[in-house]
Amino acid sequence: MIETVALVGDSIRMSYQPYVAARLRRQFVWGPADNCQSSSFLLQNLDRLVLDHLHERTVIHLNAGAHDIKRLYDADFAVQVGIDEYRDNMTEVVERLIDHSLVAAVVVATTTPVDDIRHKSLDSVRHNEDVVAYNEALVDVAAAARCFINDLYEEVRRCRFDPLSKDGIHFNETGKEYAGSKVAGYLKGLLGQV
Repeated sequence: MIETVALVGDSIRMSYQPYVAARLRRQFVWGPADNCQSSSFLLQNLDRLVLDHLHERTVIHLNAGAHDIKRLYDADFAVQVGIDEYRDNMTEVVERLIDHSLVAAVVVATTTPVDDIRHKSLDSVRHNEDVVAYNEALVDVAAAARCFINDLYEEVRRCRFDPLSKDGIHFNETGKEYAGSKVAGYLKGLLGQV
């Protein structure tokens, strides 16, 4: 039986992690204390954030993308990580996870939606069309590596209430619980198979 689940990702992951842990009581659920940020940051810090802390037969639930698509005002609105670099980064991250002897399975989760109207910050902006494009690249990476794919984007998009906070990207409290329930539900279905 799988006893350990590692949730790896950005602040969105950090926000729903307690709800996943509450629902997967038979497993030890953990995630890096740090925000894993962009695919570039995750790749550069994969040992420190994840690989150095693995337990035997760990299932990894992985997401990255929200930081990659950030468009900085002072960088001519270019994305923080271009889509080709994102694809390469995620390919290497996934391969390194799959190849690790303590990893039982890797689940790649799509990046959750952005509300274009609400989402702005003092230094950057994100667009949902970028989320969609990067998710397509991510699904291609996961399919090529024969990973499991948790389409969290679709789960949140189909939600019958507004799960997002005023900033248009992070979850409100109800959204955190909803996302946590969807991640936990996906993982429960998977844990008996690996």
